[in-house]
Amino acid sequence: MTPLQRTPAPDFLLQHWEEWGKLWQKKLVENPKASFPYPQVQGQGKEQIREQLFAMSAEHCAFCDALNAQETIEHFKPKKQFPLVAYQWENLYPCCGDCQGKNDRYSDALLRPDADDYSFRRYFILDFPTFELCPNPEAEASDQERAKITIELYRLNRPTAKKSRKLSWKNFRLLLAHDNNLDDLPFRYLADFIS
Repeated sequence: MTPLQRTPAPDFLLQHWEEWGKLWQKKLVENPKASFPYPQVQGQGKEQIREQLFAMSAEHCAFCDALNAQETIEHFKPKKQFPLVAYQWENLYPCCGDCQGKNDRYSDALLRPDADDYSFRRYFILDFPTFELCPNPEAEASDQERAKITIELYRLNRPTAKKSRKLSWKNFRLLLAHDNNLDDLPFRYLADFIS
């Protein structure tokens, strides 16, 4: 996870998120299997939310930091468990289809990449032989637990993620040496390991 700087919420979302959350909660009471709606206000809706989220992350997944992946909107606090914050800007993250596999699993210990005190090295290390993300063994026990939960729920060590990190690492130094913008590369936190 690369630190994420959250931008201001789209105006239409800022004006309506609480109202929409109440309507979603009511809809769930009536039908627990209801599909999640993205209301539109003057042509503004899901697509504008998704675009702004991915612009905020330079087109990266907020959790695995993959680039150019299937672009989905992650509800950090799952929308069926926490319907009142389902439309709250701070609950929405740019996410790839693979990390979206978290589904309705949630823990208060999950790391937020836009938290003021978040940094990759505080919570994680990268095991280079396997390219597996691991909790930082030098971190406090509570931080190690948070990293472990985040790795597990977002499946950050799924085989495709490890393989992609390994392939990216092989080219990372070369690409940075040619003045490529870090935002043009997947797994930007790999730059922390280049000495």
